[in-house]
Amino acid sequence: MSNDNEPKKKKSIIPYYFFAFFAVVLAANGTMVFVALSTWTGLETKNHYLKGLSYNDNLDGAEAMQALGWQKDLKLVPIAGFLAKVSLNLKDQNGDAIRFADVQVTAIRPTHHGYDQVVKLQETTPGQYEAALEFPLSGQWDIRQDIRTNDADYQEVNRFFVDEEGIRQ
Repeated sequence: MSNDNEPKKKKSIIPYYFFAFFAVVLAANGTMVFVALSTWTGLETKNHYLKGLSYNDNLDGAEAMQALGWQKDLKLVPIAGFLAKVSLNLKDQNGDAIRFADVQVTAIRPTHHGYDQVVKLQETTPGQYEAALEFPLSGQWDIRQDIRTNDADYQEVNRFFVDEEGIRQ
């Protein structure tokens, strides 16, 4: 028989604190995983290690391009909506038109994967190269120019902002 004068045993609340602590940790981790997976654009640098190893070669190439003394003028002229005409004027260090070059531009979306485009420019007048380019999204775009002649190669990247109001550098 139990004695009514005996004190009742208290249940410990420590296990409840233990479970509450881990519930908070799991909720925080779950939130972080959800945010990380729902905001990832798929953008990553491929061959990042090899690109790091060739960094000095890239610096040497940049110096060689600067030594060429080429003058170039890249323009994006809006046509309609997100359609634009890419216009590149090329001159050598003496101011003469660079003719018969192989000119290619790549429109790169720096924040999203899968929207990059490559367009080959045609020479319309001596030293003037043009082509049409349509941007599928508004926002920032990097326009990479790859120019090849019999004597030299030249590469440069310019950033543009495209929206309903137009195209700005």
